[in-house]
Amino acid sequence: MASAADLKTKGNEYFKKGEYKDALAQYRLALQAADVTSDIKLAALKNSAACNLKLASMVTRLLHANAADQFSAILLSGNIRAIKALVRIFAKGIEAVSESADVTAAMSETTTALLTHVIAIIKNRKVGLDGRAAAVNAIMTNAKRADIAKRFMTLGGVRALLILAALSPSPLQHAQAAAAAAEGKKQVTKGDKKEGDKGKDDTAGAGDANDGALGLRGAISVTLQRIHDATKAKGLPDEQFVADCLNQVKFVDDPQANLPATNVLITIMAAVVDVGNQILEHEDVFAHLMKMAQSSDMEVQCAAAEAIAHAASDKKRARGIMMEGFPILKTLYAKELPDVIRVRALCGLCKMASVGSGAKNLRSMSEHSMINLAKKLRPFLLESSHDDDVRKWASEGLAYLSLDADVKELISNDDAVLKAVHRVCVGQDTTIQFSLANMLVNLTNSFDKPEASEEQEQLKKLGKFAGENIPEPHEKDADEFVQKRVDRLVEHGFVTALVQLSKTQSEGTREQVARVLLALTEKQQHRGTVVAQGGARVLLELARENTDKGMIKAAHALAKIAITTDPTIAFPGQRVAELVKPLVKLSRERNGLMMFEAAMAMTNLASINDDLRNKLLRDKAVARLEDMMFDEDPLIRRAATEGLCNCFYSEKIFDQFAKKDGASFERLKLWILFAGVEQDDFDLPTCRAASGGLAILSSSPDVCQRIVDEKQGMQVLKELMVCGEAELQHRGLHIARNMVATSKEIAQHFTEQEMLVIITALEVTSTNVTIKQYTLNILEQLAKYGLVESVEAVRKSAVGAAAEIQAMRQRWQEEAKARQEEEEEEEELSDADDDGDDKEEEEVEEIEADTTKKMEKTKKKGDKKADDVEEAPQYVAPARPDDDTGPKVEILEE
Repeated sequence: MASAADLKTKGNEYFKKGEYKDALAQYRLALQAADVTSDIKLAALKNSAACNLKLASMVTRLLHANAADQFSAILLSGNIRAIKALVRIFAKGIEAVSESADVTAAMSETTTALLTHVIAIIKNRKVGLDGRAAAVNAIMTNAKRADIAKRFMTLGGVRALLILAALSPSPLQHAQAAAAAAEGKKQVTKGDKKEGDKGKDDTAGAGDANDGALGLRGAISVTLQRIHDATKAKGLPDEQFVADCLNQVKFVDDPQANLPATNVLITIMAAVVDVGNQILEHEDVFAHLMKMAQSSDMEVQCAAAEAIAHAASDKKRARGIMMEGFPILKTLYAKELPDVIRVRALCGLCKMASVGSGAKNLRSMSEHSMINLAKKLRPFLLESSHDDDVRKWASEGLAYLSLDADVKELISNDDAVLKAVHRVCVGQDTTIQFSLANMLVNLTNSFDKPEASEEQEQLKKLGKFAGENIPEPHEKDADEFVQKRVDRLVEHGFVTALVQLSKTQSEGTREQVARVLLALTEKQQHRGTVVAQGGARVLLELARENTDKGMIKAAHALAKIAITTDPTIAFPGQRVAELVKPLVKLSRERNGLMMFEAAMAMTNLASINDDLRNKLLRDKAVARLEDMMFDEDPLIRRAATEGLCNCFYSEKIFDQFAKKDGASFERLKLWILFAGVEQDDFDLPTCRAASGGLAILSSSPDVCQRIVDEKQGMQVLKELMVCGEAELQHRGLHIARNMVATSKEIAQHFTEQEMLVIITALEVTSTNVTIKQYTLNILEQLAKYGLVESVEAVRKSAVGAAAEIQAMRQRWQEEAKARQEEEEEEEELSDADDDGDDKEEEEVEEIEADTTKKMEKTKKKGDKKADDVEEAPQYVAPARPDDDTGPKVEILEE
């Protein structure tokens, strides 16, 4: 493992050579090193900024060196390699400027120039699909930054992306090209090698072009989504973004002429559902889609089926769309049409059927219909004649159906379907990744679930009583079924599929991947498989770059792995240090299990070496463990105490606790209390860790004096020595030996009658060699100080010492029992007061109810005149004691 200083030095060498990109990579590694100090961190940050400025200035010089003519020449040449290289230069320039801390006016102009050139490439129809796709990817990489996204949108970039999406070839054209390519390969013979090779190249080129077209539309959707997320304010999309989208979707009466607008609509709905819904609600757009679906042109039918299927993705609109769209999609699926159209129609049907299928009693379709739809998807997944686009749509339909528990069981028990889904997961299509991740979340039930509580149960009962349709869980979603499904996913190698899905830049997908990996690590037997197949490395990345929930889920999975697996094996090299920050973040969650497992994982890290212990100190893990020692949960207190005990082997952390001027010296009182044996909530592991920590710290004279000064310090030491547990006795005697060796003043406290009897009895009666050695050392030191006559003299006076120790323990236990009874009595008195308040409230409620009945009886007396009706007495609540103990002001009636 390279040190932070070595990495910084290596970065400096690259910087001197002018290799700024490599230098920047080394500085970033130095910042992540376990042994990075504040000085190295500051230097690495300054040097990183210098690298970014150098890279940005290089691009600036390039742009201002009359290079416009050269750019135009490259674009006109049609040389795809040159165009891609040019786009990479633009992308690196945008990235370098955006990462600079101090953006000058010249650099701002550079960014505008770079974005303008990229937009020009996107618009230029003479540039091939590969070159334009490279330009889209350059924007997609940098669109997360609000300044870049806003400037790109202002320069007309969103409009350029939508125009490119409108003109992209249709999926039907892609299918036809793929079929032609396959036919061309069949016609190639071995005897006509030269001509065959040429045919092979031509057909492959056609197929690749169409593959690029389909992938390009997905890249445009992801880019639009990032621009939307980066520019929205207060949860609302930017007005210009919405206007650009609306202006590019214009429908007319001719279905054929609506193909470009439909392509744009599909791209927008795949990117931002809310904006897509605004378009659907505008000027009879859905009616035009219905008309297109009834056209005789198959390309028009395909586009309409895809748009309707996307529209059904929104649960809020799915039921409304079902009324009009369900018959149309059913007709398209039933016709003798190409599978490209039929699978899109079937996917739309599956989305509509999935509404309410998470609960057994809220299904929009019967169980038989759900299973039937899933079975109809199976051929599209399994038949080898289908391309990846068909499998993608079949997988998306299956993902929506997987909300239903019966379909979950059908999928998990079908080996062929699992293999097909795995194949789609490891594919390169970014538009299907979120649906696939959702399917895996559904299969593992790793979605958020409402916490079970008495209040929730009461609300459910009230809802049922009121006639509400309360969701009821499916019996096949019980833990035993879920665990079997998880086992099946692990057996079929879905960890590798999750590793591939995690490479997406969609944070929503990354969150879902983290959820599934957490579900796979719940069972200890699966953790080794997750590590072996690359899951641990991916979890570290997911814990750094993800949604807030996704980071917590990934951190929780990391904690589980670090608890049961040697961290240095599961996270080799520098990765083990990267665990600290996610674990600290996890420990701050107000969830008992998360806090406990985070502390356990930090305990294991603290046992490795001083570099990691100091990393725990720098990243506030030590402070967090201190805070968790005050938690109400005994398991969390135990884990935090054990973690800090391991940290004490670091000199820096030791000084923080062991020296009088240390930041944590005042908290030693808690350690002393936790080390006590005769206490109500005694926990052996916590006591063992606390006494072990005190044993380590007792090599400090300040700690020894603190134990003497604390009211219960010497009493706790006695309890440890007489408790009967060899481990605790070792720790207590180790502390005692260090205290006696510190000074004569402290040693005098060990000549007190009870303490001396305990030490002497242990020295005489114990058969444990270590304990006898400890007690002998203590007695010899006392004799050396002249506080006792000699060791032999003390031994002679030890007659009956064992019996005295038993009497001491019995007395301490009786005192502890008396304290406990006293506390219980106080609690009973407190409960009695509460019961009195409750009784008073019940009396008030009875009076109110009685008064209400009287008033109702008065109203029912018939048609008496108002003068004859006796008014019901006005109820006045009895006065209750106010919380304020100050003087009361009495208000009298006049």
